[in-house]
Amino acid sequence: MSAVLEFDQLFAILGKKLTETFEFKRSRLILLDEEAPGLKIKEAWEFLWDSPQASLSSAESYDNELIKRSLKAQKVTYLKEKSIALIVLAADSEFLGVLAVFGVSIEMLDKFSILANQFALEFKRIRLYRKIEELAITDGLTGLFVRRYF
Repeated sequence: MSAVLEFDQLFAILGKKLTETFEFKRSRLILLDEEAPGLKIKEAWEFLWDSPQASLSSAESYDNELIKRSLKAQKVTYLKEKSIALIVLAADSEFLGVLAVFGVSIEMLDKFSILANQFALEFKRIRLYRKIEELAITDGLTGLFVRRYF
């Protein structure tokens, strides 16, 4: 995972690792808009177990419920009634989103937690890389592209 610098590539690698290691129905990554106040969903990525190709999907009605339930927990939460594992993605005490895996068994939760924590670290690294890249190509005062970028 640490070899990539783009988010869609990272999520595709996660999908591959999840399908090699676990059995589940589908996985969903719900990302929040960092600039919007409150808990506004920016985008959602999803892949199925039999097709680990990540795809951008629209926000679904229960996404807000998953976000609220995961906010109460610190790291990994397992919802027994729905067989959903929830992983909180946070960077520097800022809540970024939730990784939800549907249909995973509770026996695999420890192994899943290790993989999810690695994903969270790599997600933070990519997010930091994007910020540094943006700072390098734009002027801090005006927000315009710098001459070196052109």
